[in-house]
Amino acid sequence: MVVFYHLQPMVNDAFATYMHDTYGAFGVDIFFVISGFIMFYTNKKFQTASGSFLINRLLRIVPLYWLATFFIVCFYVAGFRPNGLMHLDFGILASSLLFIPSEFPDDRHDLVLSLGWTLMYELFFYGAFAATLACKSLERSFGILCVGFSILILSRYVAASPIYLVEFFRRPILVEFLYGAALAIIYIRFQNHSAMRSVSLGLLLMSAGFLTPVPATMMFGETAVANDGLRFVLLGVPALGVVAGALILENAGKRVKSQAILLLGAASYALYLFHPALLQGTVKVVSAVLPRSEASSAALAIVLALGITFMGAILVHLALERPILALGQRLTMRRVNAASILEADGPAVERQALATPARMSSGSSAPLTIPAP
Repeated sequence: MVVFYHLQPMVNDAFATYMHDTYGAFGVDIFFVISGFIMFYTNKKFQTASGSFLINRLLRIVPLYWLATFFIVCFYVAGFRPNGLMHLDFGILASSLLFIPSEFPDDRHDLVLSLGWTLMYELFFYGAFAATLACKSLERSFGILCVGFSILILSRYVAASPIYLVEFFRRPILVEFLYGAALAIIYIRFQNHSAMRSVSLGLLLMSAGFLTPVPATMMFGETAVANDGLRFVLLGVPALGVVAGALILENAGKRVKSQAILLLGAASYALYLFHPALLQGTVKVVSAVLPRSEASSAALAIVLALGITFMGAILVHLALERPILALGQRLTMRRVNAASILEADGPAVERQALATPARMSSGSSAPLTIPAP
C-alpha cells in the first residue's frame, strides 16, 4: 500500500502522469494499530524487564534503519538527489541516525530517510509502554498511556510550542497505538469466545476496514492523511477494523500458506526502509531509456519498479536483516528470559501492512501476524 503511494509522485515527475491516490497512506495506520496490539499481547505476562524490552526493540529496528540511511547517503555522495534530498551535512546525518529531524534549507523538518517519522512514533510508544511495565497489568498500563497521550494531544490546543519535536509528539495520530493496545486486551479476555472465531465477522470487519477509507481519502485528500488532523478517526478506526478482522480470521484458522507471500511478509521491514530508493532508481533508469510521453513507458516503469523493489527487499532481508537479527538475539540471550525471546517477531511482524493489505501466517508468538513503518 505505502509502496505504491510513494511510487505515484515518482512516476508523475518522470512521465508527466497524474496519479494522486492517498489511499496507500492507510498502510501506516494499520501498522500503528498492529504495533500497539503486538506490544501489549506479547508482554501480557510481564516477564521482560523494561531495559531488556527496550534493548530488544532497538536491536530489531535501528541497525537496518541505519543501513537504509547510509544507502540513501551513498546515492547522494555519488551525485544523485535520492528522494528529494537536496542538502546533506554531518550534523543532519548524525541527527537522522538518532531519529532527530533536522531543519533543511527549504524550512522543512525531516530525516535523511524521510519515512523514518513512523519509526519515531513507534520508538516513542515503545518507551512509553516500557515505562508502565512495572505496573504488571495491561489494564493499568493502558490507562496510564491513555491519560498520558490525552494530556499530550490536548496540550497542543492550549499552547503551541516552538520546538518541533514537542509538536511532533503531540499529534492525535498517537491514538492509533491505543487502538491496538485496547484490541489486545479485548482479545486476551475473549479469545475463546465464539465471536472471536467467526469467519463472517472477520471478513465483515476487514472488508469494512479496507473500504471505509476510500470515500474519506477521495473527499478529504491530503487532509485525511494529515497527522495533526482527523486521521486517527478517518483512517485509524478503519485500520482497527482491518486488524481486528484479520485477528479473528487467524483465530478461526484461516491462514495464508503461500511461501512467496510469507517470504515477502518476512521481508516487509526491509521493503519499507529500502523501497523509496529502489523505486526512484528504477523509475529514473526507465525514463532515461524510454519515451516519457507514452503511457506504456509509465506502465512499464511501474511494473519494473515494483518487481525490482520487492526482489531487492527480499535480498536485503536474507543477506542483511536475518544475520543482524540473529546476532541481536545472541547478544541479548543472556539478558532476556525465554518468554521475551519468543517476542522476536516484532517489527518484522508489524510492517507488512505497509506493503500489503494484510496476511495471516502461523509460527509466531503472537496470534496476529500481519507483518508490516
